Amino acid sequence: MSRRRGRPSLYGAVGLGRGTEAAPGTTIWPTPELAAMLRPDAPALADFQPDEPWRLAATGIPRELFYAHDRVDPDRWDLWLYENYAAHRQAMRETPASWVDPVAEFAARRGIPAVLGEGVVGYIPLLTRFEEDAVGNDIAAFVVDRCLAAGFQGVVLTSDAAPHHPVWHTDRDWMRRVNARVTAP
Repeated sequence: MSRRRGRPSLYGAVGLGRGTEAAPGTTIWPTPELAAMLRPDAPALADFQPDEPWRLAATGIPRELFYAHDRVDPDRWDLWLYENYAAHRQAMRETPASWVDPVAEFAARRGIPAVLGEGVVGYIPLLTRFEEDAVGNDIAAFVVDRCLAAGFQGVVLTSDAAPHHPVWHTDRDWMRRVNARVTAP
């Protein structure tokens, strides 16, 4: 979520960077907001290592992001999003939609297909459900339709839509309906 009406986005509130944006300066980390979202069994950051050590080296994702995503209570994460969604609703639709035309133009200039990868709503903890509930589905479907209108050749529907993610098993009908729009002749 973006910064709207003076209220910080989720990533800003929990002290994480977003995309190419650096993490905001914080006096303590985890921030109080993130600390309130962590599971009771979360270790101190100093004691945390991702479950698969290769993740840090292979992905370039900061340790703090893995810590937050691996140790957050998914329901608390989603609750923050629902409680703050109204202030960010328009930006959550406009921001990804604003990326579509420049990407389509870039691809057209080079004669290559435009394809949207994962992350329509954002990089999210695996077991959160915000992106897979009505609000996230609406945003994802809106962006899919915007991409198709701009001539994209492919779209990954959500951030966590691979076969090993819960959405693969819990939201098959939605995925099939929206994917049919992508694959339609």
